[in-house]
Amino acid sequence: MSHFPPPQMMYPNAFPPSPQSSSSTMATNSGQYPPVNNNIQQQQYLQQSQPSMMMMNNQQRPPPPSALPHYPQQQFQQGPMNQPHHQQLPSLQVPQHNHSTNTTNQQGMDQITQKMGSMVVNQGWNQMFNRLEAVNLLAEKDIYTKAVQQKHQQQLNNQQQQQQRRDDLNCDKDVMRCTMRKIPETASLLQKSRLPLGILLHPFKDDPNIPVIQETVIVRCRSCRTYINPYVRLLDQRRWQCNLCHRINEVPEEFIYDYHSRQHIDIMTRPELNHGSIEFVASVEYMVRPPQPAIYLFVFECTASAIQLGYIRNFANALLSSLDQIPGDSRTLIGFIAFDSKLHFFNLNDDRPVHMVMPDIYDIFLPHADCLLVKFHSSRDKIEYFLRETLPNFPCNPNDDPSKIVADHQSALGPALQVAFKLISPTGGRITLIQTSLPSAGNLSDGCVLQNREDPNQRTINSNQSNQALTPLLNPATDFFKKLSLECCEHQVTVDLFNLSPSFSDLATVAAISKYSGGSIKYYGSCGGGGGGTGTSNPSAINTMLIRFEEDMKHYLTRSIGFEAVMRLRSTR
Repeated sequence: MSHFPPPQMMYPNAFPPSPQSSSSTMATNSGQYPPVNNNIQQQQYLQQSQPSMMMMNNQQRPPPPSALPHYPQQQFQQGPMNQPHHQQLPSLQVPQHNHSTNTTNQQGMDQITQKMGSMVVNQGWNQMFNRLEAVNLLAEKDIYTKAVQQKHQQQLNNQQQQQQRRDDLNCDKDVMRCTMRKIPETASLLQKSRLPLGILLHPFKDDPNIPVIQETVIVRCRSCRTYINPYVRLLDQRRWQCNLCHRINEVPEEFIYDYHSRQHIDIMTRPELNHGSIEFVASVEYMVRPPQPAIYLFVFECTASAIQLGYIRNFANALLSSLDQIPGDSRTLIGFIAFDSKLHFFNLNDDRPVHMVMPDIYDIFLPHADCLLVKFHSSRDKIEYFLRETLPNFPCNPNDDPSKIVADHQSALGPALQVAFKLISPTGGRITLIQTSLPSAGNLSDGCVLQNREDPNQRTINSNQSNQALTPLLNPATDFFKKLSLECCEHQVTVDLFNLSPSFSDLATVAAISKYSGGSIKYYGSCGGGGGGTGTSNPSAINTMLIRFEEDMKHYLTRSIGFEAVMRLRSTR
């Protein structure tokens, strides 16, 4: 005999839940059916069908179960689910619902119905989308909704973030810039392109956006010594592949674990993998010797051309106004050496500056080597007095008549550089050289004496022959300055050149002293009055040049500086 389900399963809408009895509630959503008795259920249905059927809109009341001819009238009894019987249908136990829960749900539905009834169309759209606004179509010609503007702003922000991401991955243009965006694969292709290939480097650029890493671990490739960068390939959390030599390296434990907070670090958040320009605070392993004190040695010319230009006063003013901003610590040393056809030394350890002259420039030595370099902070008053009283009037004394002084026209630039190198070579430091004329005094065999190679008759030659005529002037005449520069580089000494000569000073030869020692070159000769020898033909141009020289000197003295630096440039094959 087949078993039929109870009428509540076939007609669930015909038996609404009773508020008085929670045992007759059907849990249709959960798939459970309550135990039902036909007699009791039919009585409850007859008592409550009339008010419940009134709530139905445009629907007919379904017939009672007794009116269905195909449904057999049987008495069903409750029984366990696992006891099959031909006279009983299996029943399930239904969890008893609390009457308070039904009341709360009914109150919530009533509140929602009231809100929906009092809501107008515009108010509903404004609350749902928050985009509608009143617009005067006659007055407004260009109508852009807030949604469109927000979308455009979001797209713009995304583009800016992507561009900022690309800028962070690449090296800053102010730090390193190449003349070409694409590097030719072969030298012949570069020659055919006729484009110059070079890189402009500015390693000590003052940029607050460059992250500074002060950790002890510095991850580098074991083969080519390349630093880990955003363009390496991360195989997993423990290995990375170099982008230059393609060697697979291990990631150290300190790189991915913070021992202070005892937490693992996501390797993709490291600044080495998100910035193209970073700075490391080097540990002791990267130092050849302990850090040496900063030494500033100024070597300046005091010949007749220097006196006529009058640059010494501007030099003293720039140095005096920059004393508080010169980089260094309590160990910083400073010294001064002047030269014409003789060498002039200044002892600043005494109460008043002591001027010492060395006329023999062929066998140079250091007089009172311990007194030529003084500590910057402990001798601050003496240095200020020297810059304020002595140096502006040098080589004249304040009580001397300038018309009775015979100026020296020869320049012993080579011997001055040799004695300056002997003075700071044990420690290393920076030499600031100021030149105003062609070197003409010194030992001829050394090659420090130069000749005027410029022929005035060659200025009016044919343009077809100009390249051949100017080629010798672009090459150095001797290698004296180059050899001395290489010795300076070995002893951590650099030379910065300020050329104020209004006439020919053979810059192609003298510039080697700065080129091979890592120094800089400032040339002001074109502003000296049209190459008229002393440059007195145009006083306004000379004044402009001196003002520019003083400003450049202030920036030069106060800018960031690093000592004992080594630069290496690595590239792919």
